[in-house]
Amino acid sequence: MSLNRRDFLESSTALILGAAWGSASPRRPTRRGPKRVLVIGAGPAGITAAHELRRAGVDVTVFEARSRAGGRMHTLRSPFADGLYAEAGALFLTDTNPGLEYARELGLSAVEVPLRQQLGSVAHVAGERIVLRPGEPPVWPLDLREDEQGKTIRELQGRYHYGGLPPLEELELMRQADFPQERFLALDELSLADFWRRNGASEAAIHLMSLRYFGSYGDGPGDVSALQLARERASYLGTTAAVRIEGGNDLIVRTMAARLGSSVHYGSPVVAMSRDDEGVTVTAQNRSGQEEFSGDYLVCTVPLQVLGSIAATPPLSDLRVRAAREVKGAETTRVYMQCRERFWESQGLDGSANTDLPIGGVLHSTMGLPGPRGILEAFAVGAGARALGAASPQERLDRAVEAVADVLPGLREFVEGGTSYSWGDDPWARGAFSVFAPGQVSEFHAGLCEPEGRFHFAGDALGGAPGYSHAAFRSGRRAAADVLARG
Repeated sequence: MSLNRRDFLESSTALILGAAWGSASPRRPTRRGPKRVLVIGAGPAGITAAHELRRAGVDVTVFEARSRAGGRMHTLRSPFADGLYAEAGALFLTDTNPGLEYARELGLSAVEVPLRQQLGSVAHVAGERIVLRPGEPPVWPLDLREDEQGKTIRELQGRYHYGGLPPLEELELMRQADFPQERFLALDELSLADFWRRNGASEAAIHLMSLRYFGSYGDGPGDVSALQLARERASYLGTTAAVRIEGGNDLIVRTMAARLGSSVHYGSPVVAMSRDDEGVTVTAQNRSGQEEFSGDYLVCTVPLQVLGSIAATPPLSDLRVRAAREVKGAETTRVYMQCRERFWESQGLDGSANTDLPIGGVLHSTMGLPGPRGILEAFAVGAGARALGAASPQERLDRAVEAVADVLPGLREFVEGGTSYSWGDDPWARGAFSVFAPGQVSEFHAGLCEPEGRFHFAGDALGGAPGYSHAAFRSGRRAAADVLARG
């Protein structure tokens, strides 16, 4: 969800969203269609489902535990000066993200972000700071094989990751509704790290490739199924650019939610849901106590890691209960440092860094925004995220400044303050996104996408690319279409 997760744009082949993954708007209901649908969660999936259902003439009620819409698509506007803001969730959107259709419909402006710059970057590996300049082969302080020496991280990823994936025509098949097909299940038997080893990577090369994007899954590439990453790549077929919404990416969801008005109940976590042959009921908790609401169908969009906290009658399927218990949420803690000037540019640097330090990667969060001030972000994952997350907000900021100052000298002189966000500490997220361990995609995915009676389910984890907003928007559309098709 960030520069740590932007390398999809830097691979050799661009990606496109297909109609099979829900790009078509849901059809309008017949006379016997649902009259009232209850939606749990006001993130991209939930608000998209509610928006499409309302547009089709259905009475919709949305329940959101937080006091805001957006879920894990969350823009931080405070405490920054000069109108700056930073993203705690998706830093960029692809130009094929279904959310951009809603942005245009809502009158929001999207601007392209210049990701590729002719500036250098920094790596901090094995205790050494290395300045990386375009066109200059890097010298890594690691025991790389002779054929790996002098290669950039992107070049190593191109060889061992992208070069080892199925060809594009086969990746297209991963977007079909009956996924997972048998031909791809062997990828689910491998962790990402084992996939790279199978493709010939040395342990030193694996260490380097884990420093950025691929290191943000759980506690590293040994935690995540290679199939999850293959599907993620398939979800981007056709993408050619990255964009951001002026004023913050969460404006898409917030503006759609505002149009739903009082149909969205904030501060109302759902504690129970039930269904029978006639309809559904949810019990929501608010300051006045518990209140019951009834409808014809339910769309549940809470993260898997939160689903187990909702009592269900009859009980949810054993597969869904086990998935909620066993699929991990990626722990990330993001620390934002407002700087008086973008001092790194005077050093010929773009503000990004790959590190194996506890603070993780470093990136320039305000790329493309005007003004002299800028925000640097430290993006910690796994153990580093847990350590930072356990600290107080001021301690997080202090630790990040001290660590990043060793990577980007001059920070101490220019930093003015900042803030942080730990997704592992968010009780309504319990992680930045779902990490499917080896074997879990084939075990859980198909069943998770299926409805249970009048209960339907949606979310980024069910949309083919956990952690990405396009998967959440797509999944919300599909859930709305499935409900409307019930008749």
